[in-house]
This record gives sequence, structure tokens and C-alpha cells, in this order.
Amino acid sequence: MLRFVGDFPLEELRAYKPALTAQEDFDSFWAEMNACIPDRIHADITWFPYPLTQVKVADVSIHSWDGTPLRAWIIIPNDGQETFPALLHFHGYTGSRGHVSEFLKWALQGIAVISFEVRGQGFSPDYARYPNGNRIPGWMTLGIEVKEQYYYANVYRDVMACVDWAFQLDFINSKKVGVFGESQGGALTLVAAGLRNKFCLAMPDFPFMSHISRGIKVATGGPYPELLHFIKFQDPKMERYEKVMTTLSYFDVMNLCPKITIPTLMSIGLEDIITPPSTVFAAYNHLGNKEIELQVYPEYGHEPNPYNEEERIKYVAKYLLHTDGEVKST
Repeated sequence: MLRFVGDFPLEELRAYKPALTAQEDFDSFWAEMNACIPDRIHADITWFPYPLTQVKVADVSIHSWDGTPLRAWIIIPNDGQETFPALLHFHGYTGSRGHVSEFLKWALQGIAVISFEVRGQGFSPDYARYPNGNRIPGWMTLGIEVKEQYYYANVYRDVMACVDWAFQLDFINSKKVGVFGESQGGALTLVAAGLRNKFCLAMPDFPFMSHISRGIKVATGGPYPELLHFIKFQDPKMERYEKVMTTLSYFDVMNLCPKITIPTLMSIGLEDIITPPSTVFAAYNHLGNKEIELQVYPEYGHEPNPYNEEERIKYVAKYLLHTDGEVKST
């Protein structure tokens, strides 16, 4: 019987569907957060020479809803076409927009790629001010006692702003746009799909910020232990614990999954100690669409997976590039 140490057996994981933790004002809260997003998002775009002439590349600085400049790459095919199907990418915790070379496999198939950076991570600053300090390395506890000023309230609003900006670009075919990412990027993929009903597919790999209350209990690596350290050092008698968990429920992507009705490909390794399998199955089993797939890799942890990359390519061919069931030539 396959089992992840500290988590459920695979047979139980497949049926694991915990109760949602969304508060009564969950939807109105996100409507309020959405109201902060301007109708037009400004960005500075600088195109520059790239060694491969088959693509065009731009360095981008997106001025988000509060003016914070977020770095991004634009990579588009250089094949003379005016519009392209597109993939939007979000990165993992402590990561960055990555390197252009990571996205060439998509651009060389005729797909435009935009890889966004998260505020305070990579080379992007964070202009926000938070009501509580942060004795714990990382971002998980910044502003955690005031949900409107929590770090991920700002990040999720950034996601909405970046998505809106991308859909306004004249070279993007707005009817053929997918979104993908890993870990934190997997969470932000679900945020994008759940709060912006604009995509034709989503590919969130081992998403973070899902079923957070369980993640805190069973994750032994990555960002979740930041919350345990916060409780240990700033709330030793657990007098503020329920308030903290209530705040986190607004940012638990599991609570957004019922809103996601597009084809979705997800993956998890059963040896993942950072986003434990049960937290990923919790999100998957709440998705509101029948065209969903969860690829399970028993011997993989929280790491790149070439086998799942092949599954991504097949999924993109099927749901982004197809025309009447046939893969479109590029």
C-alpha cells in the first residue's frame, strides 16, 4: 500500500474531500479586493535581442494595483503572426520569473509565454507596509492578523492585475490562454483561474496554500513551518490562533476550487513534504469540472518532474492548440 510518511494512504487520498473553510463573506471579501484593481495596468516593456531568432523576448516591469513594479518576461514566437495562444506562468516560493530558456519549448510551438514575478521575491520589490513585523524568515506571517493587509492579499491582487494586463495585450488570443505554475505558482494558478474566469486551461503542479490547516500539521519542510514558528514565538498560549486560521481561510485555494470549471491538470509526488499529498488532493477533489486530471508520482517529492512535463505538453496540445480535435500546426 503506497503511503506518504505522515499522510494518508493513496486509497484514502483519492477520496479525500475535506469541508471547505470559506467564511460567509468569502465572496464579498474578494469582490472588495477586486475593486482595488485599476481598469488599466501600466507596464514598461523593453524588447531586446535574443540568440534564437525564432522568438522575441521582452523584459517587463508591471506597475501593479498599488504601484509595486513586478518583473516579468514576455516570450513570443517570431513567425510573422499577429496573435498567439498564450500561457501565463507563476513561480514557486522564493523563486523568480526564471530564465527565458525555461519557456522556449512553448514559444517554439507557437505559444506566447508571460512569466510573472511575485512581489518581494526574485528581483521584484514590495511597496506594501504590514501591520505586524516579521520575526520569522519568509513571507507567510506578514500582516497575518489583518486579512486585508496580509501579504497574500497583496499577492492575489497582483495576480488579478497581471492577468487583466495580459489579456489586454494585442498579440494575445484571449480565447486561448492557459495558466500554470508549481508550488506557490500552482496556488497562484488556481487563484488566477478562480478569480478570473478567462482561461481555457490550468496546470497547477503540487499547489501550495491548499487546505492550509492540514498543511500546517503535516508539512515538515517549506513555508508551512513558518506559521508554526510564528505561533511558537508570538502566540505561545495560542490566544490568537483561531484569528490567524480565519485569516488564512480567505487565502486557502481549496476554497476557490469549486469556482474553477476549466480543464485542469494537476500533479503531486507522494514523497512531497512541502505540499503534502492530502493538501493537493483536497484541492483537486473540490474542482468544479469533470475534465480534470491528477498525475500521481509515488517516488517523487517537491521537485521538477520530466514525466509530468510530457503530460503538460499533451494537455496543452489538447486544450490550447487543438482545432476540431486536431492539434494545430504552428
